[in-house]
Amino acid sequence: MRSLSMPWWGRLMPRSLIAGTALLLLASSGALALVGTEEPASTPEAAGPIGDRLVSTNLAIDELLLALVPAERILALSVFADDPRISNIVESAPLVSHRVRPGASSRIEPILALEPSAVLISPFSAPDAERLLRRAGVRVLRGPPIQDLRGIRAQIRWLGEALGTPEGAAALERSLGDRLEATRAAVAGAPRPRVLLYGKGWVAGAGTVFDDLLEVAGGRNAAALDGIEGHRHISLERLFALDPDVILHAPYSADARARPLGSEPSLDADPRLQALRAMRSGRVHRISPRLMRSTSHHVAGAAEAIARALHPDRFEEGSP
Repeated sequence: MRSLSMPWWGRLMPRSLIAGTALLLLASSGALALVGTEEPASTPEAAGPIGDRLVSTNLAIDELLLALVPAERILALSVFADDPRISNIVESAPLVSHRVRPGASSRIEPILALEPSAVLISPFSAPDAERLLRRAGVRVLRGPPIQDLRGIRAQIRWLGEALGTPEGAAALERSLGDRLEATRAAVAGAPRPRVLLYGKGWVAGAGTVFDDLLEVAGGRNAAALDGIEGHRHISLERLFALDPDVILHAPYSADARARPLGSEPSLDADPRLQALRAMRSGRVHRISPRLMRSTSHHVAGAAEAIARALHPDRFEEGSP
């Protein structure tokens, strides 16, 4: 039996590096990450079957795993799988017994104790995390980067190949595409308002999943039109300069254990924002963060929710 007097990763690293090593959890995605200075590693190709003892450290992969393989193949999901604010699999997650809370050296030992056949990690995990897990004898698969809807579809195909379920992945991707096209068709020809996704000063500009979703849902991204790319923090002055027709809000924040980090007040409660066009016209809509922040096939629900907020007349009341 190996000694636990030193963390497992300490036994794999030169002493000079141990003191400077720390693990972090990317709370928004449930991603395992280790602080490092190197560029992210490229997505490895699956080399043969990855077995039936799978561990996921990422919520999007949690959701996809449960859609593609029987729960019996999954040893553990990320702790975020049980959070109803952000997870689309709260009802099915209990089929999997274990949860992982990566983010510190003490969180890695429980993963090793499960003796997984493979650990699936976020594309944003630092390369050191993958390297250390591999040195411990664990097979690690890093998901492809996701910046837009094409990235989500690529992730579905990648996971299907890795799991040995390409047909199931193809069906899941087709279902996602069909739902997106149905939403696009429902709002075809409708006026396209200028829309801003806004929360705590942050907006989503061009080159984001939101930008793609908004195009499907019949809106124009006010941030992208103003030259903003990616996710950016903007000043109050720039918010008023953008002055969108519609504001969408999807409040969510949590720590590495999926515990809330305080409640985010409603935009209506901020007196500074009352002069905005969207506030004056009552066109501020809260979209569920479990949909808006999804990077799995459940993102189709975000497009549908946005379309309903922007174009309620195009949807029958009470229809799914």
